[in-house]
Amino acid sequence: MAIFNKSVSKKQGYKQGYQIRLLLKTACLSLLQQKLRSLLSILGIVCGIMAVVAVIAIGEGAEQETMRHIEQMGITNIYIRADPLTEEQQQRAKQYHSAGLQDSDRERLRTNPFIRRTAGARERTRNLTDLPQGLHPQLMECTASYGDILGIRMEQGRFISETDRTRRHQVCALGSQIAADMGRKGQLGQEIRIGQQLFLVVGILARQDDQEELKTQQTKETEITKETQVTMQNLNNMIFFPLDTVDGETEAMTTTATTADPLTGQLPLTEILIEVKQA
Repeated sequence: MAIFNKSVSKKQGYKQGYQIRLLLKTACLSLLQQKLRSLLSILGIVCGIMAVVAVIAIGEGAEQETMRHIEQMGITNIYIRADPLTEEQQQRAKQYHSAGLQDSDRERLRTNPFIRRTAGARERTRNLTDLPQGLHPQLMECTASYGDILGIRMEQGRFISETDRTRRHQVCALGSQIAADMGRKGQLGQEIRIGQQLFLVVGILARQDDQEELKTQQTKETEITKETQVTMQNLNNMIFFPLDTVDGETEAMTTTATTADPLTGQLPLTEILIEVKQA
């Protein structure tokens, strides 16, 4: 009985193999008889697969590019920027003695156990009297931690230190493009004039190619509204000073208040930068 079953199974196997060979032969003959239709079918399948692969690759590339942009701004960084006020809001702020973002706010934030460090920055619009014509750098007063949080690299010299701020040293650090455009005036040990003040150049930033590329791409492709705007300065075109060392009022500054704090006498900050501790 077992021998009979084994013989039957062999016959079924031969029969199935013959049917498969017959189907393959019929398929090949059909393809040869309809060459153009077969070619178009194969081409359609190949194009479809290529399209799917391309879509997946583009999606992965866009995700990596987005993550790279986020990493440039700092994955663990939080930006608190002063919001521009209308005239009515400014009058109300003065009425309630609101001095906008202050360095004291930054100090209070720093006591939070989830915050690693903080930095304060204030944009200024003072005129530099001895710069070449057509040169308009962005002036930024900041704390020493500003460079640490943003990962600013130096080509020569050093960045702003906490001692510079506490002792009100009149020093500055130049972005690479500004230093190059200023020529001899943009070298270490030279002085630049702001009003009646002279600031000694103590550092020149390394060229921040990634940030300039990001700024250019965002300017071309993205419309930034005041609700979504974050810090995207071109560091190559900036001059950094210690906080509270540049004299003068806040000409044309965009802040939550245009007057100094009546208690401390400090001008409002433009932004507070927070680095959160990683889990």
